Amino acid sequence: MGARVNAGKVELVCSVAPEGRLHDCDVEAEHPRGQGFGRAAVASMRDARMVVSPGGPRPGHRVRATITFWNGRGQPPT
Repeated sequence: MGARVNAGKVELVCSVAPEGRLHDCDVEAEHPRGQGFGRAAVASMRDARMVVSPGGPRPGHRVRATITFWNGRGQPPT
């Protein structure tokens, strides 16, 4: 089912794996709800990677990501 709105925003919290892959993502907030944005945001993390470094995220840490969707119609999200 496709979204029936022009834009959406999702806040995710994901775990960092040793190689930097993000996994076990939880949707913390989704607006608007019920349009499939949360599911799409989680799916978008399948290929996401972070650079694991001494000053950055480490394996086992939980990190927050904001994913914004916009179909190019109407006002862009803020």
